[in-house]
Amino acid sequence: MSMWQIIKEQWKTLPLPVSPELWRLELAPYDSVQAFAKRAADELGRLDALVANAVVYLDQWTTVTTGVGQTKREEETSVVINAALLTLLGLLLLPMLAGTAKRFPGSKPRLAFAISVLAFSACDDLASISDDLFDGLNGQEKANMRNW
Repeated sequence: MSMWQIIKEQWKTLPLPVSPELWRLELAPYDSVQAFAKRAADELGRLDALVANAVVYLDQWTTVTTGVGQTKREEETSVVINAALLTLLGLLLLPMLAGTAKRFPGSKPRLAFAISVLAFSACDDLASISDDLFDGLNGQEKANMRNW
Protein backbone atom coordinates (compact mmCIF):
# COMPACT_ATOMS: atom_id res chain seq x y z
CA MET A 1 0.00 0.00 0.00
CA SER A 2 1.40 3.40 -0.95
CA MET A 3 1.86 6.22 1.55
CA TRP A 4 -0.91 8.10 -0.22
CA GLN A 5 -3.34 5.19 0.22
CA ILE A 6 -2.43 4.88 3.91
CA ILE A 7 -3.12 8.59 4.45
CA LYS A 8 -6.49 8.36 2.70
CA GLU A 9 -7.51 5.32 4.76
CA GLN A 10 -6.47 6.98 8.04
CA TRP A 11 -8.31 10.14 7.04
CA LYS A 12 -11.57 8.16 6.71
CA THR A 13 -11.32 6.95 10.32
CA LEU A 14 -11.25 10.43 11.87
CA PRO A 15 -14.42 11.32 13.81
CA LEU A 16 -15.24 14.48 11.88
CA PRO A 17 -18.70 16.12 11.58
CA VAL A 18 -18.17 16.61 7.82
CA SER A 19 -16.80 14.57 4.98
CA PRO A 20 -13.64 16.36 3.90
CA GLU A 21 -11.92 15.42 0.70
CA LEU A 22 -8.22 14.82 0.40
CA TRP A 23 -6.79 15.27 -3.10
CA ARG A 24 -3.27 14.65 -4.28
CA LEU A 25 -1.51 17.32 -6.33
CA GLU A 26 1.79 17.30 -8.14
CA LEU A 27 3.00 20.92 -8.02
CA ALA A 28 5.11 20.56 -11.13
CA PRO A 29 4.42 21.05 -13.96
CA TYR A 30 2.60 24.37 -14.04
CA ASP A 31 -0.44 23.02 -15.88
CA SER A 32 -1.10 20.43 -13.17
CA VAL A 33 -1.78 23.28 -10.71
CA GLN A 34 -4.21 24.86 -13.15
CA ALA A 35 -5.92 21.51 -13.75
CA PHE A 36 -6.25 20.97 -10.00
CA ALA A 37 -7.91 24.37 -9.53
CA LYS A 38 -10.25 23.68 -12.46
CA ARG A 39 -11.18 20.29 -10.99
CA ALA A 40 -12.00 21.96 -7.68
CA ALA A 41 -14.18 24.54 -9.42
CA ASP A 42 -15.93 21.85 -11.48
CA GLU A 43 -16.46 19.24 -8.76
CA LEU A 44 -16.84 21.08 -5.47
CA GLY A 45 -19.92 23.04 -4.51
CA ARG A 46 -17.96 24.90 -1.89
CA LEU A 47 -14.46 25.26 -0.55
CA ASP A 48 -14.16 25.96 3.16
CA ALA A 49 -10.44 25.50 3.64
CA LEU A 50 -7.25 25.05 1.72
CA VAL A 51 -4.09 24.10 3.55
CA ALA A 52 -1.36 24.54 0.96
CA ASN A 53 1.91 22.82 1.76
CA ALA A 54 4.91 21.88 -0.34
CA VAL A 55 8.36 20.77 0.65
CA VAL A 56 11.11 20.13 -1.83
CA TYR A 57 14.63 20.10 -0.46
CA LEU A 58 17.32 19.30 -2.98
CA ASP A 59 21.07 19.05 -2.59
CA GLN A 60 21.75 19.51 -6.28
CA TRP A 61 20.61 21.91 -8.98
CA THR A 62 17.51 20.83 -10.91
CA THR A 63 14.99 22.78 -12.94
CA VAL A 64 11.37 22.54 -14.01
CA THR A 65 9.67 24.21 -16.93
CA THR A 66 7.38 27.10 -16.05
CA GLY A 67 5.13 29.31 -18.13
CA VAL A 68 3.43 28.55 -21.40
CA GLY A 69 4.13 29.34 -25.05
CA GLN A 70 6.75 32.05 -25.49
CA THR A 71 7.02 32.59 -21.74
CA LYS A 72 8.31 29.05 -21.09
CA ARG A 73 11.59 28.90 -19.22
CA GLU A 74 13.55 26.68 -16.88
CA GLU A 75 13.48 27.65 -13.20
CA GLU A 76 15.12 26.17 -10.10
CA THR A 77 12.88 23.39 -8.78
CA SER A 78 12.63 24.19 -5.06
CA VAL A 79 11.79 27.86 -5.65
CA VAL A 80 9.12 26.97 -8.18
CA ILE A 81 7.45 24.27 -6.10
CA ASN A 82 7.90 25.66 -2.58
CA ALA A 83 6.97 29.24 -3.47
CA ALA A 84 5.73 30.10 -6.94
CA LEU A 85 3.35 27.26 -7.76
CA LEU A 86 2.09 26.94 -4.20
CA THR A 87 1.20 30.65 -4.28
CA LEU A 88 -0.42 30.20 -7.70
CA LEU A 89 -2.60 27.43 -6.27
CA GLY A 90 -3.79 29.72 -3.47
CA LEU A 91 -4.55 32.54 -5.91
CA LEU A 92 -6.47 30.24 -8.27
CA LEU A 93 -8.62 28.87 -5.43
CA LEU A 94 -9.15 32.18 -3.63
CA PRO A 95 -12.29 33.00 -5.69
CA MET A 96 -13.83 29.69 -4.60
CA LEU A 97 -13.15 30.48 -0.95
CA ALA A 98 -14.69 33.95 -1.39
CA GLY A 99 -17.68 32.44 -3.20
CA THR A 100 -18.27 30.02 -0.35
CA ALA A 101 -18.27 32.90 2.13
CA LYS A 102 -20.90 34.75 0.06
CA ARG A 103 -23.17 31.75 -0.59
CA PHE A 104 -23.03 30.33 2.92
CA PRO A 105 -23.53 33.09 5.51
CA GLY A 106 -21.73 32.33 8.71
CA SER A 107 -19.05 30.28 6.98
CA LYS A 108 -15.47 31.42 7.40
CA PRO A 109 -13.36 29.93 4.59
CA ARG A 110 -9.64 29.79 5.29
CA LEU A 111 -6.50 29.74 3.19
CA ALA A 112 -3.36 28.62 5.02
CA PHE A 113 0.17 28.21 3.69
CA ALA A 114 2.37 25.79 5.60
CA ILE A 115 5.89 26.64 4.49
CA SER A 116 9.42 25.83 5.54
CA VAL A 117 12.01 28.10 7.06
CA LEU A 118 14.54 27.11 4.41
CA ALA A 119 14.69 30.68 3.06
CA PHE A 120 16.01 31.89 6.43
CA SER A 121 19.11 29.74 5.94
CA ALA A 122 19.83 31.73 2.77
CA CYS A 123 19.35 35.25 4.14
CA ASP A 124 22.60 36.56 2.67
CA ASP A 125 21.73 35.13 -0.75
CA LEU A 126 18.25 36.69 -0.64
CA ALA A 127 19.56 40.06 0.58
CA SER A 128 21.93 40.29 -2.37
CA ILE A 129 19.06 40.20 -4.89
CA SER A 130 18.09 43.72 -5.87
CA ASP A 131 15.68 43.12 -8.73
CA ASP A 132 13.56 40.11 -9.72
CA LEU A 133 13.64 37.51 -6.93
CA PHE A 134 13.05 34.57 -9.27
CA ASP A 135 15.77 35.69 -11.68
CA GLY A 136 18.10 36.21 -8.73
CA LEU A 137 17.57 32.66 -7.50
CA ASN A 138 17.61 31.06 -10.93
CA GLY A 139 21.28 30.56 -11.60
CA GLN A 140 23.17 27.34 -11.10
CA GLU A 141 26.42 29.26 -10.64
CA LYS A 142 24.82 31.18 -7.75
CA ALA A 143 23.13 28.20 -6.10
CA ASN A 144 24.44 27.02 -2.78
CA MET A 145 22.36 23.84 -2.61
CA ARG A 146 24.51 21.85 -0.23
CA ASN A 147 24.82 24.55 2.44
CA TRP A 148 21.10 25.20 2.88
